[in-house]
Amino acid sequence: GTLISSCAGCFKTIRQDYPKVGKLNFEVLHTVEFLARLLEEGKLAFPNPVNKTVTYHDPCHLGRATGGFDAPRIIMNAIPGLKLKEMPRNREYSRCCGAGGGLKAGYPDIQNKMAQRRIQEAEDTGAEELVSCCPFCFQGLNVGVMARNSPLAMKDMSSLVAESLLGYDIFEKAAKDAEEKAAARAKAKAEKDAAKAKAKAEKKAAKAEKEVAKVEEETA
Repeated sequence: GTLISSCAGCFKTIRQDYPKVGKLNFEVLHTVEFLARLLEEGKLAFPNPVNKTVTYHDPCHLGRATGGFDAPRIIMNAIPGLKLKEMPRNREYSRCCGAGGGLKAGYPDIQNKMAQRRIQEAEDTGAEELVSCCPFCFQGLNVGVMARNSPLAMKDMSSLVAESLLGYDIFEKAAKDAEEKAAARAKAKAEKDAAKAKAKAEKKAAKAEKEVAKVEEETA
């Protein structure tokens, strides 16, 4: 069997550390390794172009710890329309985002500064999106994005793959759908409120007419 993990830290722990306790009877792959394998075997293709310029952050646990530098780039290079612009510090020289090892939890100020430095490097490439394939890196780098009010959008590799497979950005679509639903709810509420106001006004007018008719009848 094969165990697939999208978390670089979990992947590194299971692949490298668990065997020290006992032999594993299954293969351990990171999501990007699995996808890259499918590409190389001709079992996966990306049908829709993703016309964006991105840069890529190598997670420490996937990159330096396990040597997983090529798989993410194989995937990105296979997506039509996608342009990858590397940061000067990439692969084994990639700057750590500071999210792992308890640093973000214990020393958030230090992690914030580390993330901002990395985001500055990413911005300098001119990319629209910063791609990674580790949830810790995603969260850690997002700290830098928010602190700098950066125009960069964070993107997980799986979301980038989904965008090419489906032909649209799943998060943009979700946001658009939510906006349309909210607008529809607001419209329905406005129409309901208008109908209630109209009914109330008509009732009030009918009552006034009745009172006028009564007065006219009494004074006739």
